[in-house]
Amino acid sequence: MTKHYKNEAAFQKDVMQFLKSQPNVFAVKYWAGNQFTVNGIPDILACINGQFHGIELKTNTELLEVYKKNV
Repeated sequence: MTKHYKNEAAFQKDVMQFLKSQPNVFAVKYWAGNQFTVNGIPDILACINGQFHGIELKTNTELLEVYKKNV
């Protein structure tokens, strides 16, 4: 069954819980939104089986150009 999210934070929380439950996965949430952060960094930075993955999660919004360049 597919779960539909209206709240992006709840979606991110569930994805993080899933990733952390998997073997050979290290994942961290990138906290953005202040003057010291860089635009275009994905929501979740993960190392899965030794490979880097940048995961940008969206619910009902369009991906911004800065993310399209970085993800």
